Amino acid sequence: MSELSYLFPTHALMAGGAYANPGIIAHVDAESNLTHLWAGLTAQTYCRSVRFGFRTFEMGRLAGLLEPMVTSFHPAYQETIYGTEGVIVAQRVFVPFRAGYGEAVCWQLDLQAEGHRLLQIEVEIDWGGGETEPRVEQRYQDGLIVAQGGHSERATRVFGASGPPTYSELDSDGTAHLTYHILIEGYIDVPFILSFAPSGEQLAWNGFLALSDLGLVFQDSNKQSQKSTDTAEIVTPSPALNRCMGWAKTAIFKSIRRSRVGIAVHPATDSNVNVTGSAYVGQALAWIEPALSAEILEKLLQRAQTAAGGMAGMYHFYKGTQLAPADMQATTAIVTLSEHHLLSSSVQGDLNVRLRAAANWLDTLGAEASKPGPALDPGRLTDLERLWLAYESAMPSQIERAPGAFEVSQYQSLQEAGWQLPKVEGDEDKVLATASAILMAAYKGVAGLAPVDAETLLVRPNLPDGWPWLLLLNLPYADNPTNLILFGGELFSDRPIATPLPLTLCDEIKRMPSDHLVLAVRIGKTRRVFAVNTGESEWSGTTNLFEQVFAVGFGPGEGGWLAAQTVFKY
Repeated sequence: MSELSYLFPTHALMAGGAYANPGIIAHVDAESNLTHLWAGLTAQTYCRSVRFGFRTFEMGRLAGLLEPMVTSFHPAYQETIYGTEGVIVAQRVFVPFRAGYGEAVCWQLDLQAEGHRLLQIEVEIDWGGGETEPRVEQRYQDGLIVAQGGHSERATRVFGASGPPTYSELDSDGTAHLTYHILIEGYIDVPFILSFAPSGEQLAWNGFLALSDLGLVFQDSNKQSQKSTDTAEIVTPSPALNRCMGWAKTAIFKSIRRSRVGIAVHPATDSNVNVTGSAYVGQALAWIEPALSAEILEKLLQRAQTAAGGMAGMYHFYKGTQLAPADMQATTAIVTLSEHHLLSSSVQGDLNVRLRAAANWLDTLGAEASKPGPALDPGRLTDLERLWLAYESAMPSQIERAPGAFEVSQYQSLQEAGWQLPKVEGDEDKVLATASAILMAAYKGVAGLAPVDAETLLVRPNLPDGWPWLLLLNLPYADNPTNLILFGGELFSDRPIATPLPLTLCDEIKRMPSDHLVLAVRIGKTRRVFAVNTGESEWSGTTNLFEQVFAVGFGPGEGGWLAAQTVFKY
């Protein structure tokens, strides 16, 4: 399947995206410059901004700044293209995701030129501090900028490229101005790295060195991000819905932070657990990464027992009900406690007992529960597809406002389309509510997944008219990845499942390396190939597997079993 991405003219954007791993979150502007770097472990800001500018030399004289042309948004990174006659600069920004040293923001500059061109790169850094906390002290060492202090004397940042700047100015107000000169001959890439450590200079240096092969770190980080969206992947004949679910997973994973109070959803400027958001995230992750979901639920349990403000969210999450008292925020639900903990045997035992006890304990709080809270109707697939198409067409105008504004707009549109969603107050909660609602509609509604016990999964698909097939790939149920093919009213599965449909149990369903989605299916000694066209154009030709040639002729959204053509060897 093609990579998730959106492309906009840079001048039309008023803000960029946010890129995160469980340790940090980095906000960037429309031109892929850093505007805020925050770490969850210390709940502190480590850099206020890093801005890049590019100039070329014309007839021996320095020309004006290159203009940003387009900016593309991807789950793991953002990229802005700058250009002038004969020179193209691609500025890519990302944070390492499950790869390399995590406390860092990285830029990969891809430079292209016709002939030999000299490029001047100007970098302006604002470390912050000085208003309500001590200034950040800077020094120049081994071609890099080392900045220490601010909220902690031992907090250290290291910034630089693969070579030293030709000019540097370190100001006493915590700002730095750096100039680099790069001779471009055809195509080259230039890495810039900002690493930091809350409590030690050596760790920040080690982090910088660990990221020195930045191209490889980017590839690994991008693969890990893709792996997250590929886990528990539902593939439908609708490209719009497939993109919808991919972006929903991206929003879920970006929201998770590890901090002093444990793992949960945290606002970008606060160490407190966001109970409502954590509940939505735990709900969606139960199908994607059950062990991580259980860890978040355990943190919610601790919060419910120690913080009165978290009780309503906890209660609502477990019981799926709204609370009567007006001063208790009735916000989260749609799923029951027991349902989560049938999803994986790894979350049974002591944790399961304590979570069930917590649900009973919450019942004794004295708050009267009203009628069951609003539930998501999983059958509204037509409305959801129309909504997502409207979301995509409205996205350019929505993203102009601020990161996350389009998700909030989508949440409101869901309600207008008739979806029964929990009442939420904050923009962050609306983003996570939308993502969770989309994923739960996919898993519980489209695929019809329901846990029977810790080892048995019930599958009752609910496909809209005109959908001849559905795929569910790499679902981590009962500690084993499960793959399902629904075609022609028959289910093919590589794990035992419960279903009212005709079922063929396969020895293996394996995704094959291909530009298209091709599955190799082994049933005893028989090998078959199932393929689908997830693109929006025709797919015709052949594909080679098992030393056989298979003819392909699918329109958009079509799929089925491929017939092998005989291969003669001479």
